[in-house]
Formats: sequence, structure tokens, C-alpha cells
Amino acid sequence: MIVRKLGVILSDRGSKYAVSGCRVADRAQVDAALRDLKRDKKYAKATHNSWGVLLDGVPLKSDDGESGAGMVILRMLERAE
Repeated sequence: MIVRKLGVILSDRGSKYAVSGCRVADRAQVDAALRDLKRDKKYAKATHNSWGVLLDGVPLKSDDGESGAGMVILRMLERAE
């Protein structure tokens, strides 16, 4: 599994966002990708790690305390098909 990092930290209204993505086949690979990202110091310091994934068309997400963040990610994935 190759996790692609945008490489740029985006700032908006005092918050910082780092975007990354990879293909996964199951929930275990989601957890593995998150562990891989958190090995990077920039990601390890994050207050929230929100994510979204479509597994066989079934949406899964985590807002990790950021209300609605996972749903935004899912909408972007659905738009991109």
C-alpha cells in the first residue's frame, strides 16, 4: 500500500490540514494507512485525523472530533467515483 501525501500543509481560519490518500481493500488497511501516516512527525502531531473510505460501495468515516469532516471526505470520494 502506497500512501500519497500532498506534501503541503493547508491553513484555514487558524487550523492546518494535511491531505493524503491511498487505495485500501478493507478496514484493516485503513488502520494500517493511518499508522503509517502517524510515523511522519507532521501527521503525528495532528489533533484530529479524519478519514473517509468507500469499501465495496459502503461508506465508512471517522470525524475524530471534527464535526462533519468525514462526511466531507466521503462526498469528495463519491464525486470522484
